[in-house]
Amino acid sequence: MKKHWTILLLLLVALDLTGCRKFLNEPSNQNNAPKNLKAYEDILNSADISQSFPHHMMYLTDELQANVTDLDNSPTANAYFWRSQLNRDTDSIPVIWGLLYRGIYKTNFIISNVMNSEDGTEVKKLEIRAEALTLRAIFYFDLLTVYAKAYNITSAVTDPGLPLVTDTAETDIMPQRSSVKETLEAMIADLMLAQTQLPAIANSRTRINKYVAMGMLARIYLYMHDYTQAELFAEKALVAPHTLVNYNEYFVGKPIPAYALDPQILWHREAEHVADMGTFYYDDGLISTFKLNDLRYRVFTVHDGYYHYSPLYTGYGTFGMTFPELYLIKAESLANNNKVNEAMAIINELRFNRILGNLPPLLSAKNKSIALTLIHNERRWELAFKGTRWMDMKRLDALGYMSEVNHIKFFSFTTIVATLLPKSPNYTREIPARVLLLNPQMTKNF
Repeated sequence: MKKHWTILLLLLVALDLTGCRKFLNEPSNQNNAPKNLKAYEDILNSADISQSFPHHMMYLTDELQANVTDLDNSPTANAYFWRSQLNRDTDSIPVIWGLLYRGIYKTNFIISNVMNSEDGTEVKKLEIRAEALTLRAIFYFDLLTVYAKAYNITSAVTDPGLPLVTDTAETDIMPQRSSVKETLEAMIADLMLAQTQLPAIANSRTRINKYVAMGMLARIYLYMHDYTQAELFAEKALVAPHTLVNYNEYFVGKPIPAYALDPQILWHREAEHVADMGTFYYDDGLISTFKLNDLRYRVFTVHDGYYHYSPLYTGYGTFGMTFPELYLIKAESLANNNKVNEAMAIINELRFNRILGNLPPLLSAKNKSIALTLIHNERRWELAFKGTRWMDMKRLDALGYMSEVNHIKFFSFTTIVATLLPKSPNYTREIPARVLLLNPQMTKNF
């Protein structure tokens, strides 16, 4: 039988073959792997890693309006209209899937080979490997939220998850989709190991330290509704030195800190495509929920006469992890564990730095249900355009918290062009057509 690369069987659609040619054309890339640590550092510093957030995920959310029509078959329009296939053709590299599996291939290459480097200490090799393990888990998590059903403890063992590719080795076996449970367990295992080997301080905000791995564990456990573990790892990540910026200082004209200097950013990750970042217009429904004294609205939005947009997203954006997200994970976990007063204390601490005048009304909640409503609102305002909203929509819909979501025709302000109903199957995308063409036995979502 003719041998194939696992990466070719499943992920050929994800790769720029020019960049990977020297590996794909060799019978065993382990024999040709670099022997110096700098080569692996260069991969971690590459755009494939630092600019790895799939911006098409933003168009699935209720955060923005897009200038597309129902006759448009582009991936952007397909996402905005919640069509099952993002790429309807089998010729182009699938968005989201292609970008993230390219990152997985590169992290697998590091994981498989870095320990054989002939320079550097054992500790440094393990740190680089742990960084790749963390990134692989992050890439798989993004993929899971798009291409698999939301986590359900009763069906996760049978719901199709993702094809788990963990190396770059040659094989005859075509990987099938693991279950949602198996996919999440693989991510958690990678992160549990990585947190023990990563340094406390990374070289830059675009690189991974142990607190990012802990924060990612908190995010995953929140998605899985495991609030005890989510609170635990949020607390561990919040040990990292940080500051909550008081936006009252910036309302009077002081410039917002650049990404590299913002003490609220734990990990800075950019989108892969700069062109769309400047055209993210806030959804009117999101704008309408902001209170007038909320500085997250007044500092971060510009009105062009028709729409609101954020001037901070004219670059590649920041879609990694922030300390405010960790505060919110901790608060939501506490509330779900019936520690309502502790949860609201965290929310009020955050709001002190976000509401005009430094003396916002203290929020209180009589019960868990009220507290969760307040916390979900704060998540939406605080994390707008940070790349977490699709995950939130998906997990909250599974819990019965999402109402009907409508996308509006651009420049119409009222004409509904697409509706995402609660419990809709359109919370899940179909496996890309090109992947199914190469892997006809792969389990489909629809």
